[in-house]
Amino acid sequence: MGQFYNTKTVFSIVFLLSAAFCARIGAETALPRAILDRGTVVSQGVPGFGPNRLPCLTGRYAFGELGPVSVYALSEPVLFDPARWAKSGTASNTRWIGLADGLRVVAASRSVPVTDAATIPGNWHFVAAFPETLSEADCLAFMSVFVERTAFFFSTAKSRETLSFPAVLDMPAR
Repeated sequence: MGQFYNTKTVFSIVFLLSAAFCARIGAETALPRAILDRGTVVSQGVPGFGPNRLPCLTGRYAFGELGPVSVYALSEPVLFDPARWAKSGTASNTRWIGLADGLRVVAASRSVPVTDAATIPGNWHFVAAFPETLSEADCLAFMSVFVERTAFFFSTAKSRETLSFPAVLDMPAR
């Protein structure tokens, strides 16, 4: 004959499974930790500004399965041409977003309090070049952490030669 199930048990199992499924859907996921695998190196040329030889510091972060992210820091004045760059954010947290050579490029400017203003510039532009397939939201999240941590590292440098990018960037939950 047929098998009968206790209704209360069946409803309990269904409830627990649906609660677990909903919790998984609503759970925040974190971006991968970014680890500096190349740099900090004195170089020339920054993406997003056409052919150039702008002096800069460069580095590269391994960003999990999202791909490598190249980063640049420059203290030279630059022009964010509206034909290449779209402005994003607020007046106090402006970001410029553009595409260059198959990369999504994000830039931010920041004044950094330095220990020796005679040898270390106080105004910096930070630029990151991402795989074009990476979402704008993920690029902006990376950029926020990168700018904050790098500004801190630059503010504690004793000389221009000791400027460095952070070795590890812990990303926020999405």
